[in-house]
Amino acid sequence: MVRKDSILLNPPKVKKSRGRPPEKLNAKMLLFVQEYMVDRCGLKAAIRAGYSDSNASATAIRLLKNRFVKEAIQIATEAQEERLELSADRTLLEINRLATFDIRRLYKADGSLIPIPELDDDMAACVKGVEFKKIGKEYVKEYKIWNKEPALVMMKDIQKLVKENADANPAESVEIEFVTESARRPEREVA
Repeated sequence: MVRKDSILLNPPKVKKSRGRPPEKLNAKMLLFVQEYMVDRCGLKAAIRAGYSDSNASATAIRLLKNRFVKEAIQIATEAQEERLELSADRTLLEINRLATFDIRRLYKADGSLIPIPELDDDMAACVKGVEFKKIGKEYVKEYKIWNKEPALVMMKDIQKLVKENADANPAESVEIEFVTESARRPEREVA
């Protein structure tokens, strides 16, 4: 008769099957997945998960090819995206906020800065930070703004991708037509 506690303390040796992934992830593999989600760097994740430093690169490659690890990373990524409310629409919205930023919207009519709590979502997204500079005896508040240029480059790239996709897959593309008031009027027949 085999006692349960002896199995837990001395688990039976299982032969490694070559070419087949394990039936499930072990604790170290799960830790690798968790660490991989931190920075998406397999090498660093393998080291942080406790794998040998000298073989960490090969271990990371092997683990990232493992179908169970891939599935666990996919599940963790989907959960992360849901938690952070990430989507293509949200990403485009944030890029658009930076690309279309207008500094005049940070000021009141009298020329003073609008306080942070009163900024709308579009303007608040563009503010990188706040600095206070001492001028004479007074402190002046200054908003630091994210650089607009990278957002403009991203918008250009996105537009290029959309156009390339439409050219490559005309059946799947959507055509948007802007109609003006004058175009809506029915044409008169000339007799």
